[in-house]
Amino acid sequence: MQRAGEAVAFTLKEMTRYAMPGMTTKELDGFWADNGGSFVLGEDIHHHQELVNALKFILKEAIDHIKGGVRIYLRCCTPTESC
Repeated sequence: MQRAGEAVAFTLKEMTRYAMPGMTTKELDGFWADNGGSFVLGEDIHHHQELVNALKFILKEAIDHIKGGVRIYLRCCTPTESC
């Protein structure tokens, strides 16, 4: 498990180093969806860094509370409903 975590960390660091503004997932040869690896690329003209920081904080809090016997509830909200 430790080696798998190290491989994921290495890959995310390399992806962050490789990515450039204007790239699409086609250039990255696939779909990247790792909330914990999210980052703002280039100048943050839309002020997304605060959102990225909040998502990382929420993910860490959730991971810190995972333990045997604890149910994990997932709720997806539509754009028109409040979560």
